Amino acid sequence: MTFGKGRDGSNEQSPEEYMNHIRFSGQQWLSEYPNKIQNSFYQIYENQMKALKSEYLSKYKKYQSLNKYDYDDHQNFIDNEEYIQDQIFALSEMNIIYIFKEFEINLKLLFKDVYGNDDKTLYNWDKLKDYLKSKKISISKIDGYEEVRQLRELNNHLKHNNKVISEKIKNIKEFKGENILTEEMINKFFKRIKYSPSILI
Repeated sequence: MTFGKGRDGSNEQSPEEYMNHIRFSGQQWLSEYPNKIQNSFYQIYENQMKALKSEYLSKYKKYQSLNKYDYDDHQNFIDNEEYIQDQIFALSEMNIIYIFKEFEINLKLLFKDVYGNDDKTLYNWDKLKDYLKSKKISISKIDGYEEVRQLRELNNHLKHNNKVISEKIKNIKEFKGENILTEEMINKFFKRIKYSPSILI
């Protein structure tokens, strides 16, 4: 890019004006960035959850309407109930795993656009903190950090453990004093933290 007078005699940007333009564009992009972040899985989650709960209610009403139960009726209802409850729990798991993965994707995009850094090791929480520290950013002081840290812990737990509440997540508000994870607990946690990833970004 050249500065000063153009060939047609028009004024072009000075180096200082050009840098101010770049800074302004960057600030504008950063201010709009959080508004572009959406959990696109959540609508799928909501629709599927509604359908599963409706299916459960329908089977429950049908079971209740029987004049008498035999062993097969009872066993069929129990099997259907367990199957639907497992699907409901799996959806809750996927919602947490998706929102955290989406956070990681957006963070990577942010680093690439702002710093030109495409380092995949920044998915490691300690390396992420060290990298931001090198930019004079203390991530733990940013709004949304604590909730995203908890989201990360729950995400890791769901990917590598069963429904038993581990030491790593037992101090999260929704799981305190509990032994077994339920869809209701996970959903309550999600509702509390669902805006935190975009706030932190």
